Amino acid sequence: MRNVDRALSGGAHNGGVRDLIPPLIPDRYINLHQADGDGFTYVTMHAQTDPGAQIEYWADTTDIGFELLGYWDGGVAYEDEFQGLPVGTPATWEDRSLAALVGANEVAEIAITNSANLASPEANNRGRWGGARANGSALERRILIDNPARWFFLPFGDGENAVSLFVNADASSTV
Repeated sequence: MRNVDRALSGGAHNGGVRDLIPPLIPDRYINLHQADGDGFTYVTMHAQTDPGAQIEYWADTTDIGFELLGYWDGGVAYEDEFQGLPVGTPATWEDRSLAALVGANEVAEIAITNSANLASPEANNRGRWGGARANGSALERRILIDNPARWFFLPFGDGENAVSLFVNADASSTV
């Protein structure tokens, strides 16, 4: 999914995809900040197709575009979730049990966002580090996520930058 720079029509926009398999997850979309220059802002989302190979997608503007990047073949199911995982202690690796959502030794997709902070606009002018890794791993799987875009007449960002990492849960469903 991408947000296109449209000179003066830009700004943050919402877009998302979801499967049609009940129970449906309402409002499964992400706020994409305005793209800079003549560029795009991208984020990847996955959805399981129904028996007729259908999904739903939604956008609040035609400035949002959708592109099929690939698919899983051969009976591997993708479980559609959209649950927040709050940060406990900043700048530390923390174990997080996903047992309510993810089975033992399954792969979880984790979206990590750098969101605009309207209460503290000056905090939006920098990138932030985020990461996810397998429980017990020593790998520094961190990514510097760019600051939310600044619209030329606003002193603060107006959306989110997001990355997506895949993490293998351990035998106790912990990452």
